[in-house]
Amino acid sequence: MSQTYTETQVEQPRLSRTPNISFFSKVLRTVNLLNVWEKRLAERQHLSRLDDRMLQDMGLDRADLRHEIEKPFWRG
Repeated sequence: MSQTYTETQVEQPRLSRTPNISFFSKVLRTVNLLNVWEKRLAERQHLSRLDDRMLQDMGLDRADLRHEIEKPFWRG
């Protein structure tokens, strides 16, 4: 009785040339979130330098301003 062995070819993994959309999407969302945080921080710093006349023109008072300025940058 004889046995026959057959060779099986295993395909080697290849590097994909197509971009990983999920990865780039996550990176883009992270960059956008960092930009939002940076903008909030800058706006709150700007608000802190306004005088009472400017606040009155915007319909705000010092209590409103204090409440907004004391929020952490990650809270909208």
